[in-house]
Amino acid sequence: MGVATFFHLSMPGFTTLRPLWAHRVPDRYLVVRAEWDNAPIYFHNVYAPVEAELRAAFFATIPRDFESNSRHIVGGDLNFPMDATLDTTSYHTRHNAGNAQCCEWLSSLHVVDAWRMKDPDAKVLSGPRGRTRLDYIFVDVELTAYFHQLSSFDSNAFHGDHITHSTVLASLPRVTLPANATTINFNFATSPSYPPSPARISAEFDCAWACVGSCGEGG
Repeated sequence: MGVATFFHLSMPGFTTLRPLWAHRVPDRYLVVRAEWDNAPIYFHNVYAPVEAELRAAFFATIPRDFESNSRHIVGGDLNFPMDATLDTTSYHTRHNAGNAQCCEWLSSLHVVDAWRMKDPDAKVLSGPRGRTRLDYIFVDVELTAYFHQLSSFDSNAFHGDHITHSTVLASLPRVTLPANATTINFNFATSPSYPPSPARISAEFDCAWACVGSCGEGG
């Protein structure tokens, strides 16, 4: 089990993609670098520890020193709810473990929860048995402001135990986005087997985060 990232060849900067193995935390974190318009963009794949006592150290040690002009997109399973009121049905003190360190890390990358920006009061619980929201996509604040078209939670097509979370960025005005527009679709889904078929990924995603196997719940 874990989180995998898929990149479709139609994604801008596909030929510049480069995993930064020196920053890898095995089975927990991987960052991939690409370039958009000659500026760096980093895709962060996160599968935080289920064990509450391990999360603070994990978020405190993953990288945050990048170029000043870089953009960042973070996707994955944090294994705790970010909001004690909106992201869980039952708050536990262990939900606090790693929360401050995670928020500090996300702040250093200048990313925001794109879905929450549009739906500040919505309560959608994506984790197993619908008890907590564990799955998040955080997008560079300026990319969100100018290119965020929509974000959604949908039923899982891969028979996994999390529902699917998607965020779509596109360079066209939101009100005129046609059905055949080229979009950048960042999707977090759960799959019971690795991987979903390449044909399906190619048809549906430009970039996707997928939870492989049954992902644990930290709440």
